[in-house]
Amino acid sequence: MFWTQQTASAIDGAGLLFAMLLIGFGYLLLGLVTIGVIDVFIRRQASYSLAWWSIVFPLVVFTTALLELAHAMDSPTFRGLVTALTVILSVIYFINLAFTIKGVVIGSLVFGPRQLDIEEGMIKKAQDNMENEEV
Repeated sequence: MFWTQQTASAIDGAGLLFAMLLIGFGYLLLGLVTIGVIDVFIRRQASYSLAWWSIVFPLVVFTTALLELAHAMDSPTFRGLVTALTVILSVIYFINLAFTIKGVVIGSLVFGPRQLDIEEGMIKKAQDNMENEEV
């Protein structure tokens, strides 16, 4: 009753354009996060903790939003992107699951070292690397 049919179609179009803009930002951030995570693993600066599960929720939200956009636009391209993100999400989920089970079994995840001990070890390793570079 508040809007006419013509106004609703204009708002629908603007909403789809805004959603596509936000999806673009989502892919940009996903790319930056992926580069950051790969960099951390290449330099071996991080160990596994339960915090790694925090990537799952935003990726599920992003995938669901893209699924709704694909449904609203009836786009096979977006459906393909949803499929690719679902595969990536499944891989991340099972990698986290494997590391969690391994950490629980060996006891490093639940009753492992404190974060302060880990950081002190990393500082000592960095100092040793600096000393080796000076020699």
